[in-house]
Amino acid sequence: MKLGSAPTAIEADQLGWAVLVALIATLAVTVARLVAALIARASHAGPHLPILVGAALIIAAAALLMQAWTGQSITYITTSGEDLITDLATLTSASTVATIIALQTIAYAVSLGAGFRGGPFFPAMFVGAASGLLIALVIDGGPSVPAAIVVGVIAAVIATAPMKWPIAISLGVVLGFLMGTWTLVPAALVGAIVARAVPRLGDRISARVHDG
Repeated sequence: MKLGSAPTAIEADQLGWAVLVALIATLAVTVARLVAALIARASHAGPHLPILVGAALIIAAAALLMQAWTGQSITYITTSGEDLITDLATLTSASTVATIIALQTIAYAVSLGAGFRGGPFFPAMFVGAASGLLIALVIDGGPSVPAAIVVGVIAAVIATAPMKWPIAISLGVVLGFLMGTWTLVPAALVGAIVARAVPRLGDRISARVHDG
Protein backbone atom coordinates (compact mmCIF):
# COMPACT_ATOMS: atom_id res chain seq x y z
CA MET A 1 0.00 0.00 0.00
CA LYS A 2 1.55 3.28 -1.15
CA LEU A 3 -0.36 6.53 -0.68
CA GLY A 4 0.51 9.42 -2.96
CA SER A 5 4.01 10.78 -3.33
CA ALA A 6 6.62 10.01 -0.72
CA PRO A 7 9.13 12.53 0.63
CA THR A 8 12.42 12.74 -1.23
CA ALA A 9 14.50 13.43 1.86
CA ILE A 10 14.38 12.54 5.54
CA GLU A 11 12.20 15.07 7.36
CA ALA A 12 14.20 16.64 10.19
CA ASP A 13 11.28 16.63 12.63
CA GLN A 14 9.95 13.20 11.76
CA LEU A 15 10.95 11.66 15.07
CA GLY A 16 8.61 14.03 16.89
CA TRP A 17 5.55 13.58 14.72
CA ALA A 18 6.15 9.85 14.42
CA VAL A 19 5.98 9.52 18.20
CA LEU A 20 2.64 11.37 18.24
CA VAL A 21 1.18 9.26 15.44
CA ALA A 22 2.34 6.02 17.02
CA LEU A 23 1.03 6.98 20.46
CA ILE A 24 -2.45 7.79 19.18
CA ALA A 25 -2.63 4.68 17.00
CA THR A 26 -1.21 2.38 19.67
CA LEU A 27 -3.33 3.72 22.49
CA ALA A 28 -6.50 3.47 20.39
CA VAL A 29 -5.71 -0.12 19.40
CA THR A 30 -4.68 -1.03 22.95
CA VAL A 31 -7.88 0.39 24.44
CA ALA A 32 -9.95 -1.42 21.80
CA ARG A 33 -8.25 -4.74 22.51
CA LEU A 34 -8.55 -4.24 26.27
CA VAL A 35 -12.29 -3.55 26.01
CA ALA A 36 -12.66 -6.48 23.58
CA ALA A 37 -10.95 -8.80 26.05
CA LEU A 38 -13.29 -7.67 28.84
CA ILE A 39 -16.33 -8.23 26.61
CA ALA A 40 -15.01 -11.65 25.62
CA ARG A 41 -14.58 -12.55 29.29
CA ALA A 42 -18.18 -11.50 30.01
CA SER A 43 -19.39 -13.52 27.03
CA HIS A 44 -17.34 -16.50 28.14
CA ALA A 45 -19.04 -16.42 31.54
CA GLY A 46 -22.66 -16.09 30.40
CA PRO A 47 -25.19 -16.13 27.50
CA HIS A 48 -23.66 -14.99 24.23
CA LEU A 49 -26.76 -13.72 22.41
CA PRO A 50 -27.27 -10.62 24.59
CA ILE A 51 -23.61 -9.72 24.01
CA LEU A 52 -24.06 -9.96 20.23
CA VAL A 53 -27.25 -7.89 20.24
CA GLY A 54 -25.74 -5.26 22.51
CA ALA A 55 -22.62 -5.04 20.36
CA ALA A 56 -24.69 -4.64 17.20
CA LEU A 57 -26.68 -1.80 18.76
CA ILE A 58 -23.51 -0.04 19.90
CA ILE A 59 -21.98 -0.28 16.43
CA ALA A 60 -25.18 1.00 14.81
CA ALA A 61 -25.33 3.92 17.24
CA ALA A 62 -21.67 4.77 16.58
CA ALA A 63 -22.27 4.73 12.82
CA LEU A 64 -25.34 6.96 13.06
CA LEU A 65 -23.56 9.38 15.38
CA MET A 66 -20.61 9.59 13.02
CA GLN A 67 -22.87 10.36 10.07
CA ALA A 68 -24.86 12.94 12.05
CA TRP A 69 -21.77 14.70 13.41
CA THR A 70 -19.56 14.63 10.32
CA GLY A 71 -21.78 13.97 7.31
CA GLN A 72 -19.50 11.13 6.25
CA SER A 73 -20.60 7.65 5.18
CA ILE A 74 -21.46 5.12 7.87
CA THR A 75 -19.09 2.70 6.11
CA TYR A 76 -16.23 4.38 7.97
CA ILE A 77 -17.67 2.68 11.07
CA THR A 78 -19.60 -0.35 9.82
CA THR A 79 -16.75 -1.88 7.80
CA SER A 80 -13.23 -2.93 8.76
CA GLY A 81 -11.97 0.04 6.77
CA GLU A 82 -9.01 -1.32 4.80
CA ASP A 83 -10.69 -0.40 1.51
CA LEU A 84 -11.37 3.13 2.75
CA ILE A 85 -7.84 4.19 3.67
CA THR A 86 -7.34 5.93 0.31
CA ASP A 87 -10.67 7.75 0.72
CA LEU A 88 -9.77 8.58 4.30
CA ALA A 89 -6.66 10.41 3.08
CA THR A 90 -8.86 12.91 1.22
CA LEU A 91 -10.53 14.21 4.40
CA THR A 92 -9.41 17.67 5.47
CA SER A 93 -11.26 18.20 8.77
CA ALA A 94 -9.31 17.25 11.89
CA SER A 95 -12.50 17.06 13.96
CA THR A 96 -14.04 14.65 11.46
CA VAL A 97 -10.96 12.42 11.56
CA ALA A 98 -10.85 12.51 15.37
CA THR A 99 -14.52 11.49 15.47
CA ILE A 100 -13.86 8.61 13.09
CA ILE A 101 -10.95 7.43 15.25
CA ALA A 102 -13.02 7.48 18.44
CA LEU A 103 -16.12 5.81 17.00
CA GLN A 104 -14.24 3.25 14.90
CA THR A 105 -12.25 2.32 18.01
CA ILE A 106 -15.52 1.67 19.84
CA ALA A 107 -16.92 -0.37 16.95
CA TYR A 108 -13.65 -2.31 16.67
CA ALA A 109 -13.65 -3.12 20.37
CA VAL A 110 -17.20 -4.40 20.59
CA SER A 111 -16.95 -6.31 17.30
CA LEU A 112 -13.78 -8.07 18.37
CA GLY A 113 -15.04 -8.74 21.87
CA ALA A 114 -18.46 -10.01 20.86
CA GLY A 115 -17.03 -12.36 18.25
CA PHE A 116 -18.41 -10.86 15.05
CA ARG A 117 -16.92 -12.25 11.86
CA GLY A 118 -13.70 -10.55 10.84
CA GLY A 119 -10.23 -10.13 12.20
CA PRO A 120 -8.22 -7.79 14.39
CA PHE A 121 -5.84 -6.32 11.82
CA PHE A 122 -7.83 -4.38 9.22
CA PRO A 123 -9.79 -2.19 11.68
CA ALA A 124 -6.55 -1.54 13.57
CA MET A 125 -4.81 -0.52 10.34
CA PHE A 126 -7.67 1.85 9.57
CA VAL A 127 -7.45 3.43 13.03
CA GLY A 128 -3.69 3.74 12.58
CA ALA A 129 -4.11 5.43 9.21
CA ALA A 130 -6.64 7.86 10.68
CA SER A 131 -4.24 8.62 13.54
CA GLY A 132 -1.54 9.54 11.05
CA LEU A 133 -3.93 11.69 9.05
CA LEU A 134 -5.00 13.51 12.23
CA ILE A 135 -1.43 14.49 13.07
CA ALA A 136 -0.79 15.57 9.47
CA LEU A 137 -3.84 17.85 9.68
CA VAL A 138 -3.23 19.41 13.09
CA ILE A 139 0.52 20.08 12.90
CA ASP A 140 1.20 23.17 10.85
CA GLY A 141 3.93 22.32 8.39
CA GLY A 142 3.96 18.77 9.73
CA PRO A 143 4.39 15.47 7.91
CA SER A 144 2.93 14.68 4.54
CA VAL A 145 -0.36 12.80 4.69
CA PRO A 146 1.04 9.64 3.02
CA ALA A 147 4.04 9.50 5.37
CA ALA A 148 1.95 9.98 8.51
CA ILE A 149 -0.59 7.39 7.41
CA VAL A 150 2.13 4.82 6.74
CA VAL A 151 3.62 5.31 10.22
CA GLY A 152 0.16 5.00 11.77
CA VAL A 153 -0.54 1.76 9.95
CA ILE A 154 2.82 0.29 11.00
CA ALA A 155 2.26 1.23 14.65
CA ALA A 156 -1.25 -0.26 14.60
CA VAL A 157 -0.06 -3.54 13.09
CA ILE A 158 2.69 -3.93 15.68
CA ALA A 159 0.29 -2.98 18.49
CA THR A 160 -2.06 -5.73 17.30
CA ALA A 161 0.29 -8.64 16.69
CA PRO A 162 2.29 -10.13 19.58
CA MET A 163 5.94 -10.12 18.58
CA LYS A 164 9.37 -9.87 20.11
CA TRP A 165 11.45 -6.70 19.93
CA PRO A 166 13.77 -7.78 17.07
CA ILE A 167 10.79 -8.76 14.93
CA ALA A 168 8.93 -5.53 15.67
CA ILE A 169 11.94 -3.40 14.79
CA SER A 170 12.65 -5.37 11.63
CA LEU A 171 9.01 -5.15 10.59
CA GLY A 172 8.99 -1.40 11.13
CA VAL A 173 12.05 -0.95 8.92
CA VAL A 174 10.81 -3.26 6.17
CA LEU A 175 7.25 -1.88 6.07
CA GLY A 176 8.53 1.68 6.20
CA PHE A 177 10.66 1.02 3.14
CA LEU A 178 8.03 -0.95 1.22
CA MET A 179 5.11 1.38 1.97
CA GLY A 180 7.09 4.59 1.68
CA THR A 181 10.74 5.01 0.69
CA TRP A 182 14.08 4.79 2.49
CA THR A 183 13.43 8.34 3.76
CA LEU A 184 10.51 7.08 5.83
CA VAL A 185 12.46 4.32 7.58
CA PRO A 186 13.50 6.43 10.63
CA ALA A 187 9.90 7.49 11.28
CA ALA A 188 8.66 3.95 10.72
CA LEU A 189 11.26 2.67 13.17
CA VAL A 190 10.11 5.17 15.81
CA GLY A 191 6.51 4.12 15.24
CA ALA A 192 7.44 0.47 15.66
CA ILE A 193 9.36 1.09 18.87
CA VAL A 194 6.55 3.13 20.45
CA ALA A 195 3.94 0.53 19.48
CA ARG A 196 5.98 -2.33 20.89
CA ALA A 197 6.72 -0.46 24.14
CA VAL A 198 3.06 0.01 25.15
CA PRO A 199 1.87 -2.80 27.51
CA ARG A 200 -0.45 -5.32 25.86
CA LEU A 201 -3.11 -5.50 28.59
CA GLY A 202 -5.80 -6.83 26.29
CA ASP A 203 -3.71 -9.84 25.37
CA ARG A 204 -3.14 -10.66 29.04
CA ILE A 205 -6.87 -10.63 29.77
CA SER A 206 -7.57 -12.74 26.67
CA ALA A 207 -5.02 -15.28 27.84
CA ARG A 208 -6.73 -15.51 31.20
CA VAL A 209 -10.11 -16.03 29.50
CA HIS A 210 -8.79 -18.92 27.42
CA ASP A 211 -6.89 -20.42 30.32
CA GLY A 212 -9.90 -20.18 32.61
